[in-house]
Amino acid sequence: MAIATTKAAYEAYKRAAESKNDRALAELYADDAELVDINRRTPPASPERVRGKDAIKTRMDSVQKDLKHQVFDPVLDDDKMAFSYSCEYPGGQKVFGIHICQLRNGKIAKEVITEAWDE
Repeated sequence: MAIATTKAAYEAYKRAAESKNDRALAELYADDAELVDINRRTPPASPERVRGKDAIKTRMDSVQKDLKHQVFDPVLDDDKMAFSYSCEYPGGQKVFGIHICQLRNGKIAKEVITEAWDE
C-alpha cells in the first residue's frame, strides 16, 4: 500500500473524529477489524477488545456526544499510522491518547489505543 493511501486514511479519520461523524469513522475499519483499548478502566493485563466493524460502530455509538475531539501529530508509513488524540468533556476533564493503526487495503485492520485521563 502506498503512503498516499495511508495519508488519505489518516485525513478521513481526523475529519470524521473531529466532526463527530461516527458513521464515516466506522467505514474506515475493515469488516474483521480489532480495536484494543488500554486505559484506566481496562489496564494492560485486561484491555478492552472489540472485534468486527459492527461491534466497533456500536462502541462508537456509546461514546458521549458532547465531547470535543482533536486528532494531531500523525506518523504515517505504507501500512501503519499513529497519531495523538485528545478529548475534552464539557466539565473540562481531558483524555489524551495515542492510537496506532495497522492498515489493510486502506482500511484499519487493528487499532491499539492507550489513554491517560484527568482524575
